[in-house]
Amino acid sequence: MFKGHRAPSNHLDQLKWSVQAAAKDLAPSVTLRGRAEPHELPIKPKEYTRMLETRLRVEQAITRQYRQQGDDLGNWSFANGRYLGGSFAWNKDLTYSNHPLTSLESLIAKSIDHSLEKSDNKPVVALDFGGGRGLSWMRIASQPTYKEAIDRGQLVMAVTNLGSVPDQTPDRSGYTGIARSLSTTNRIDRLYGETSFQTEDLQWAQESQHHVQYLDANALELSDMTVALPDGTPLPLMGNVGVIHESYALVHTHAPDLALANFGTLLSPGGTLYSQAAMYYHFMHSEQSTQVTLDDGEVVAMDDSYSHQRQVALVVGSTMLQQQPDFSYAVDDDRGIFRRIAE
Repeated sequence: MFKGHRAPSNHLDQLKWSVQAAAKDLAPSVTLRGRAEPHELPIKPKEYTRMLETRLRVEQAITRQYRQQGDDLGNWSFANGRYLGGSFAWNKDLTYSNHPLTSLESLIAKSIDHSLEKSDNKPVVALDFGGGRGLSWMRIASQPTYKEAIDRGQLVMAVTNLGSVPDQTPDRSGYTGIARSLSTTNRIDRLYGETSFQTEDLQWAQESQHHVQYLDANALELSDMTVALPDGTPLPLMGNVGVIHESYALVHTHAPDLALANFGTLLSPGGTLYSQAAMYYHFMHSEQSTQVTLDDGEVVAMDDSYSHQRQVALVVGSTMLQQQPDFSYAVDDDRGIFRRIAE
């Protein structure tokens, strides 16, 4: 796809090179085709390159702000990271530990099975990007097959958030980490009308949360990060991720093109990326303030022009992955599925 271009050696520079080359090849316009109505977006490669650096600096500044302020997962509407799938079927009379896997959880579990089969006994990482409390990841990890794989060091279940890691200080009831967070806010996703967790749910979270690792990272930092195997051995994420899932987490980033390009490099051969945001460019989340101050004091206005560049960036990143010769692409339910073709 990028004929005539020569890639640099630094990883971040490689990502920037790849999306700039993609923007140039896709110009003068690109259309994102997902479940939403196709809409053509104009691309001006020089403007795209200029704004890429600005968007990256905004992303870095906001990352630092989140870490300085800390992030309260209780403020998110969908902070629990519980994924149902198209059926939206959830029996409220069952506890989290007894409820069967939902359609989306089952789909992710099958992808984990596929990665484990193709791993040649190498550890596999399943990563939920921006997954909040990671309840679906915890539910999958609690299944006997995956719990055993985790204990043997064959599987790592990991959830990322920005500026937030579970508080391990016990509360009055003795709950720590995710269980403490659930107990403190004591609510479920507003979308489903549920308002509280049962005691059995909190006890289940307390007992099960150690099967999931929580990382404070934005999308671009993941390539330099590791997770821990049971014996303490660090496992680099790069090239060892069998499954990546994100549920509109990318709409918050200011460099979705670089994020998607980096996801592509994290995946092992045969790995799968499930992305809802990659099909819905018009959902890009706006900052609460009208401007962002960068580390050097420069002020960047969060105006319509800037918002348009973020939308274009998401489309470029998504289209670039779709057109890579070593990736396949399909639309299932309300998400895009990118699969890295096995070698």
